[in-house]
Amino acid sequence: MGSKGNQSSSPHVIMIGSPVVSHCVPALLFVRKLNALGINVTFINAESIITKLEAIEAGLLGGENGRLRVVVLPNGEGYTPNDNVLVLTGKAEERTSGYTKDCVKGLMESSQDWAPPCCALLDTFADWALKITKPLMPSYIMWTAGAAPLSMLLQAPVLKAQGIIPMKASEAEKLKPVEFPCIPPLHPLDFIDTILEPGPGHDRLLVLSNNILELASGVLVNTVYELESSVFDALNKHYQVGAPSSKFESILSVGPLLPLSVNTKEESAGGVALKRDPVLEWLGKQPHASVLYISFGSVSTLSASQLIELGLGLEASEQRFIWVVRPPHDLSPEGKSELHQYLPPGFTDRIKDRGVIVTGWAPQVQILEHPATGGFFTHCGWSSVIESISGNVPMLAWPIQAEQRMNSSWLVDVAGAALKVRKGFEDFATREQVEDAVRLLMCKDKGQALRSNVSRLYELLHKGAAESGSTSRNIKAFTEKLHRWNDRAYSA
Repeated sequence: MGSKGNQSSSPHVIMIGSPVVSHCVPALLFVRKLNALGINVTFINAESIITKLEAIEAGLLGGENGRLRVVVLPNGEGYTPNDNVLVLTGKAEERTSGYTKDCVKGLMESSQDWAPPCCALLDTFADWALKITKPLMPSYIMWTAGAAPLSMLLQAPVLKAQGIIPMKASEAEKLKPVEFPCIPPLHPLDFIDTILEPGPGHDRLLVLSNNILELASGVLVNTVYELESSVFDALNKHYQVGAPSSKFESILSVGPLLPLSVNTKEESAGGVALKRDPVLEWLGKQPHASVLYISFGSVSTLSASQLIELGLGLEASEQRFIWVVRPPHDLSPEGKSELHQYLPPGFTDRIKDRGVIVTGWAPQVQILEHPATGGFFTHCGWSSVIESISGNVPMLAWPIQAEQRMNSSWLVDVAGAALKVRKGFEDFATREQVEDAVRLLMCKDKGQALRSNVSRLYELLHKGAAESGSTSRNIKAFTEKLHRWNDRAYSA
């Protein structure tokens, strides 16, 4: 069995990333955990994504004691720097599968001074590579959302067979919640959005679901068991995980995969250096729990009219805030390019004493863990949800795409840790709705109730992330599998 100090005989894992940078970051943080336990990892991705990762978090690709190697693939025919995430994920197999196959074959034949790979980890949107890796070695999907959306995705072929999907959103609003085997009933408009409506996105997620069900050896989930214990228990029972007849060897919680440790609030084993930012200097001068942080992630954007309403609502609330602003998605190529041109006229001057506008990267984890932060206005992407819980910060929920409506419903209706900004299934929020929601969270008794509820989630998260918690046990169990597979490869 490989030891921590002997790299040549240590287990060697292939990690195949996807074109989604926000997926690659937690995946690489998990790689760091494996590195710290003596596991060698080769990370494979296209040049464009490697370049972006180096610009955002160069330390992620630095490796732990030389146990991480990076293979940079060509971007593939037809790639342009202007490709958006939907194009990149939709074209990934076509553009890079040949390079990936050659790379994996080469690693199997010679990994220099490392043992041949004994396992493959694949990002959710690199599921197509299961056809390359599964015949050669156990292959796990790295699922960066929560366990509940995973459960919903795995039921997609059943929903299709029952004629429930696809459907138009206008039809879905009239329907009742749909029963699921592993999660509570779910209204169709709370489904993962691209599964619901017909189109390329619907077809792609059906392929993803079938690839996981038919080819994956298991799934590693960016959450802690304690937050979603009922879902994990139901998944293990429904799919008979670990049984000889099951295709899944394990479905394991391995999160939270955050740049900072939720236990020590110091640099994690990954050692990712997060530089101090001017925003944090400003935040340090604000009263306790007085600042609302607003960010809709690295992909989602709002319309021009919605940006104006949001800005006016924030202004009317009279609360301190940090707002990460991105250009509206309906901005024409020759449209307004300066910040003041797509925010309300005079807005930046009027709020300069109590608000900070950020147009680039923001140190989100540090902001959410700062004592001056009292609320998070979020799109409910899973990484953001976990980061907010880690910081013990209640939320205003504004889901936009993917599984975010599922996350929002859980936060609002089950956990009681967030408020909805928009009514029902509306897509647009007025300035009055924004003002009311912000005041309710930051100034009223309702906000205190949300803080109490998020504190319970905080305790569960920390319990699972502790040294003796479920995540440590699961990662230990997974590394033990890696050693067994590695020994088997050696004996063969």
